[in-house]
Amino acid sequence: MARRGSLAASLCNRLIRLAAALVPTPQRDTFRREWEAELAYAFDPAPPRRAPGPGGRLRLVYRAAGALADALLLRAREFTVDSIVRDLRLAVRSFTRRPAFAALALVTIALGIGANTAIFTVVDAVLLRPLPYPDPDRLVAVYEQDQERGWDRVPASAEDFLSWRQEARAFDALTAGQGSSYALTDGEGAPEQVPGMAVTADFFRVFGVEPAIGRPFTDEANEPGAAPRVVLSHGLWVRRYGSDPALVGRTIRIGGEPVEVAAVMPEGFQFPSQAQLWTPLQFSQAQLDDRNWHFLTIIGRLGGEVSVEGARAEMRALAARLAEAWPESNTGWGADVRPLHGEMTQSVSGMLWVLLGAVGFVLLIACANVANLLLVRAAGRTREMSLRAALGAGKTRLVRQLLTESVVLSLGGAILGVLLAGWALDALLAMGPLTVPGGGDISIDLPVLGVTALAALVTGLVFGAAPAAALWRSDLQTSLREGGRSRTAAGGHRLRSLLVVSELALALVLVTGAGLMLQTVQGLLAVDVGVGVEDRLVAQFSLPVASYPGPEEQVRFYDELLESVEAIPGVEAAGLNPWVPPTGGPQIHVRIEGVHDAWTMDLPVARLRPVSAGYFELMEIDLLRGRVLTGDDRAGAPRAVVVDQAFVDVHYPGQDPLGQFIRTLDDEPREIVGVVANVANAGLGNASQPSVYLPVRQSMFGNGQTLIVKTAGDPTGAIPAVREVVNRLDPDLPLTGLSTLEDRVAASVSQPRFNALLLGLFAVLALVLAAVGIYGVMAFTVSERTPEIGLRMALGASAASVRGMVVRRAVVLAGAGVGLGVLSSIGLTRLMESLLFGVEPGDPRTLAAVSALLFGVALVASYLPARRASRLDPVGALREE
Repeated sequence: MARRGSLAASLCNRLIRLAAALVPTPQRDTFRREWEAELAYAFDPAPPRRAPGPGGRLRLVYRAAGALADALLLRAREFTVDSIVRDLRLAVRSFTRRPAFAALALVTIALGIGANTAIFTVVDAVLLRPLPYPDPDRLVAVYEQDQERGWDRVPASAEDFLSWRQEARAFDALTAGQGSSYALTDGEGAPEQVPGMAVTADFFRVFGVEPAIGRPFTDEANEPGAAPRVVLSHGLWVRRYGSDPALVGRTIRIGGEPVEVAAVMPEGFQFPSQAQLWTPLQFSQAQLDDRNWHFLTIIGRLGGEVSVEGARAEMRALAARLAEAWPESNTGWGADVRPLHGEMTQSVSGMLWVLLGAVGFVLLIACANVANLLLVRAAGRTREMSLRAALGAGKTRLVRQLLTESVVLSLGGAILGVLLAGWALDALLAMGPLTVPGGGDISIDLPVLGVTALAALVTGLVFGAAPAAALWRSDLQTSLREGGRSRTAAGGHRLRSLLVVSELALALVLVTGAGLMLQTVQGLLAVDVGVGVEDRLVAQFSLPVASYPGPEEQVRFYDELLESVEAIPGVEAAGLNPWVPPTGGPQIHVRIEGVHDAWTMDLPVARLRPVSAGYFELMEIDLLRGRVLTGDDRAGAPRAVVVDQAFVDVHYPGQDPLGQFIRTLDDEPREIVGVVANVANAGLGNASQPSVYLPVRQSMFGNGQTLIVKTAGDPTGAIPAVREVVNRLDPDLPLTGLSTLEDRVAASVSQPRFNALLLGLFAVLALVLAAVGIYGVMAFTVSERTPEIGLRMALGASAASVRGMVVRRAVVLAGAGVGLGVLSSIGLTRLMESLLFGVEPGDPRTLAAVSALLFGVALVASYLPARRASRLDPVGALREE
């Protein structure tokens, strides 16, 4: 044979051993003898022969590799349709003889593949699938940004947009839009408030989508005073207008005004995600005169071969020129360009990738479980394999059969898993706020099924590799001489133990992630909103400009509404505030008298809150100094404002703000008459931001309002009466968002709750699979060691000591799994940092609790095998041996 020190000899030996294993049995001995002789001659020449030089050794390696290739080709020819069908028939027959094993393995695989299919379907639809527009990779979102303040996604002002559209060369087209809500009062059904967007005429051209019926806007539609027109979404056209093709050209009423229907968009087109109609965007003179008024969403289509980086560079240069031309408004402002798909999915992408990783862990645990089951089954099939080998079946043929069986199991589990995934996907969509960017459905389609089939094939090969490798290393002839008794080698024990340790480690990572998300939800719900939320009903509405053109008409309606609602039996109080906590509301610039002399973008900002008289009492917001707003704060009276403590801390530290004056949007001086406690005004979990409360009678900053009703009992009981009041005052005014304030607050944490629920489900599934895995290993260990246990008991060992022996083994495995899992969790949970609140990744209390839970699961899973071992009959166990 070749010398050990020769690298070429070692490589040749390995290649020939592999080739010999693949050569059919009748020719195997001859093949091995011929090559052994050639290798002995080449690498162990007797003196005085000279050893072959490097070129000779290299040629010999090539020949050995060629022999291996020939053996592989020879085996490949055996894969005929008949042989594959025969292998499949044998696999199915094998499982029908062990239905309990087959059922357990199928369910395990189905759970892993089903969970992966459901989550991957969502990830594919939301994150991986391109936007449903022509050349979607050319669509970008354009923002203004102020890096010094950390503002990186700021809407554009009207004049900046017009300058960009005129001077930028990186875009084929650039469009602007402003999200809004529209009241449909056309008599086709009940008044309805629908989301939409006011857009420039080239909006649909940017997206490359033509209307299904009608024609889009022209540039003239964006001119002030142009006849109002509207484009409807396909969904709204079908739902409200019964797919009437004659609707185009007819007039409907939106916000009380007659509007001509210009077109209907094709099915599936949506932007933004909930938009149901689009109207022409017409800039007011005030918007054109004020470059500090940032309110436009900008979408562009890149031209030619322009890249996102090239467009970004051009926009930043253009922003610098605008800052030179308009230093008062544009100094310090830049521009940014980002792919549109990423911007539409950035709020959910992080959690979806975490969930996909979580179900990937579940699938790995399922694979480890099935691999363990197959190893146990293979140990019990030693006699069968030995007999087949004695009858002429080579190891290659037997390994192929084992892999076929594992693939059959995996594909069967995948079919069952797809059925489970369909049910799980429906439940998932019912629980969570998931939408596809640009419209479309989330459903299991052919690409997803293709990925599932590929995953099933790979999964089958992965968990089938363990028993196949064990068979390849085994000595079947020795086993046959011993009567087919199974005595698993130490390597088999180590492999099964390693699989269980891996299961426990992966399960610990998942349970830790679920625990962190659960603490996040609990922390958010424990946040003090700062207002009373019990027994309060909220409803939103927007007064149409056609019916309520000025402040006087709006104030008259507000007074009548509050008076009528408060007269409802069981209603204690009612009030108005467009943005009820924990909703943020808009941020406005504030000029502080004596500090700021002019309006600039460097002015401080505060949350705007136009509220009705009695609002603070209604919402139980504590008055800290001064007075609250009352009914005397009306038009014609001195302008008043109430600020919160956060505003005082920032702008009047250590001072008394009462009697000081500030200016807001209307640029009129307002006296600070009171200071109130902070409320959650930037979402739960975020610090309260400075707020200014203005009397609604002195601050007509938009027509949208939220009605808050405090009742003596269940607030939902007042819904019919509130609807009746609004319908009596204005039959064309729709109410939306009718719910309790408690439900509104709870809904603000719906995304974290959804995340925690899913991770919790996957964690429970991982725990169950890990428990099954450790139970299987302990049960098999007891079965293998039955003679030993019988001998121990015959020599006087107590039942307690036998139970302790088994449980100690489980504790060792659990300790290894927990240790590995803790180390993995400390690193992997950092990927969830942006999703957490009130708890840090790698939180020691969470890790300690989860570790204790895993130890408990391991002890419970090992108890039954331990108890069975302690009840063995020593005489019977020894007789079996």
